[in-house]
Amino acid sequence: VGSCVAGSTTTPAAAVPDRNGSGVVRRLCRIVKSIALDFKPTPDSLRADAFAVASHVIGDIGVEQLVLHGESIGGMAAAGAARRVSHHSQLSSKLALLICDRTFCNLEATAQRLVGAWTGNAIRMLTPTWSTDVAGDFLAATCPKVVATDPADA
Repeated sequence: VGSCVAGSTTTPAAAVPDRNGSGVVRRLCRIVKSIALDFKPTPDSLRADAFAVASHVIGDIGVEQLVLHGESIGGMAAAGAARRVSHHSQLSSKLALLICDRTFCNLEATAQRLVGAWTGNAIRMLTPTWSTDVAGDFLAATCPKVVATDPADA
């Protein structure tokens, strides 16, 4: 178990209260540590972090209506979190809206459009375990949704 600085003392991350077990304290500690260490984010870790924060805000803080907004790569995290929250029996009624703001359908298609057709295969070869299906997460979320686009992005 790692430790997390809480105030002026060092406390084991597992000992910090986390009422609904969402793991947000451990995730926040990991994010803080990643600034100085070698943590490498992945699409799955971004989605998991967004879900942990959404779970914490709803379950621990008690927010009644949550709007998830993600811009660019944040749209992947927001859509992934919305998918999980909307299928979670204790959280789904609190999810009011998902906004994907100038995000992308998937990383491969974005690379192909911005750099060239060959980059889709390169992305798949360099990151074979990454799933960046933002469209799938967006469609699977059962809450109201908005997609914001910029005509200059076309």
